[in-house]
Amino acid sequence: MMQIILLAKGTGGDVFPFLTIGEALQSRGHVVTLATHSVHENLALAAGLGFLRLDTFTEYRQMQQEDHLLLQPRSTLLYHRRHVFPRILGVYELIKEHTHDHCSMTSSMFFYQFIFTQDPWKNVTAMIEQR
Repeated sequence: MMQIILLAKGTGGDVFPFLTIGEALQSRGHVVTLATHSVHENLALAAGLGFLRLDTFTEYRQMQQEDHLLLQPRSTLLYHRRHVFPRILGVYELIKEHTHDHCSMTSSMFFYQFIFTQDPWKNVTAMIEQR
């Protein structure tokens, strides 16, 4: 048996595949937790998965209101500076707090996998300093 954390940031397009994967892994005896936005908590719990809240409803709505920034290459960095980079350390701490030696994590964004699998403090600090 393995503890698995599935990290999904974004919309249902990121979350729904992880719900299916999580259910399949859990049916094979693994302990699966979905770490995602607060608005998806009921979906995770209905699927029988553990849940880690990455934000509040208000934070999620603020992010959602600026989704249009992701449509233009020049404004994508602005979106990440406002909504992603400031939260990286908190997400890292949350994941770290809920893991142990026999835990596996995967993410819908390779960005988080890179941060968490390299030297996380170095990468997180560098990103925060670039804000």
